Amino acid sequence: MENLIYLYSYLFVLMTLAVSYKEGLGIEREIFLSSLRTLLQLLLLAYLLHYILKLESLFSQFLVFSAMTLIASLIFTERSKSLKLFPVVYFSITFSYALPVL
Repeated sequence: MENLIYLYSYLFVLMTLAVSYKEGLGIEREIFLSSLRTLLQLLLLAYLLHYILKLESLFSQFLVFSAMTLIASLIFTERSKSLKLFPVVYFSITFSYALPVL
C-alpha cells in the first residue's frame, strides 16, 4: 500500500508531461530529468537523515542541528537580499526547531 502512494504522487509528474506534450511546449525531457534528479536527491537525503537520527551522541546531533539552522538562515537571507535580517531569521528558525523538543 505504501508503494502505491509513491506511484500516485508520480502521477502529477506524468500529468505535467502530458500537458506539456499536448500544448507542444517541448519541455518533456527537462521535466523528466528534473523529476529523476529530485527523486535521487530525496533518496540521498532520506539515507542521510536516517543516519543522523541514529546518532546517539548529543554533541553530534547538536552540530547537525546548528548546521541546518545556519544554512537555512543563510539561504533565506540571500534570497531576500537583506543580510540585516540574518539574526532575526536565525533566531526564529532555531527557536521553531527547538520548541517541540522543550
